Amino acid sequence: MAFETFFLRYDRQIASYLWRMLGDEHSASELAQETFLRAWQHFDEIRAYERPLAWLFRVAISADSSPSLCC
Repeated sequence: MAFETFFLRYDRQIASYLWRMLGDEHSASELAQETFLRAWQHFDEIRAYERPLAWLFRVAISADSSPSLCC
């Protein structure tokens, strides 16, 4: 699977989840971008995962708690 296909398949789910979790569309969009940047960096590994969406959710949650993304 190409990264573009991967992104198009999962972007809306991750962005919607983050928006519900944060209550702020702008912050959710930034965290979704960070999540997919990390996915791009590890794409050779995660493309083989049976459930890559679970990996994305873990990364999104981790990005939300990252102090470097605060304020």
